[in-house]
Amino acid sequence: MSINSLTELTSLLAEKVHILESVQENLEEEQRCIIEARPERLEENSRRAEEFMASLNLLNSRFRTLLVRSGSELGLPDADSLSSLIPVVDPEARLQLRKLQTTYRRTAFTDESTSI
Repeated sequence: MSINSLTELTSLLAEKVHILESVQENLEEEQRCIIEARPERLEENSRRAEEFMASLNLLNSRFRTLLVRSGSELGLPDADSLSSLIPVVDPEARLQLRKLQTTYRRTAFTDESTSI
């Protein structure tokens, strides 16, 4: 795997984790707005949620494309998840990717659009 592909894959995963953490914070804020009956804040919160989801959708698409490319570079043309790539990367990269993957899984919503 080229260093650029691995670096880009790691960077994209870190960015996805960051956005999902922001989505969680936004959902908590939304709950507070509802409880405190603050419709003006709720509208702003909804706009941010839409922005987060648009960013996440874009990242998911880029991540899938990079995952396929990385799998091909590693001789795994049928790689369809990060888990299938982790065993064949160098130990340092493996550790970093596993840590991000664990954080992502803990943070992510478990549906098709956010699976890795």
